[in-house]
Amino acid sequence: MSDLISRSRLLEMLNYNKAIHEDESGETRQLIAVDINKMIEYIEKMPTAYNVDKVVEQLEECRKKYQRLCKEQGESEDEAMNIHFRGAINIVKAGGVE
Repeated sequence: MSDLISRSRLLEMLNYNKAIHEDESGETRQLIAVDINKMIEYIEKMPTAYNVDKVVEQLEECRKKYQRLCKEQGESEDEAMNIHFRGAINIVKAGGVE
């Protein structure tokens, strides 16, 4: 099980719950709204736990480094290795969704 969550989905849920409580009256409504506002601010400031673009960038750099090494050593590139690099990059870009 992953600890990663959709920040946008969580914010959507909190904003929805905040709107429900804003329609009610009384002190509890105000306290709930304040607490939710604090949670929303905190979540919006959270760093991204997993940056797909950075992972893809690193995989691309590995692939390029592999190509350079093959060229420098006068070896032919292994097409299977390139296929694996491209496959890994596509998996990361898809986020596990087929």
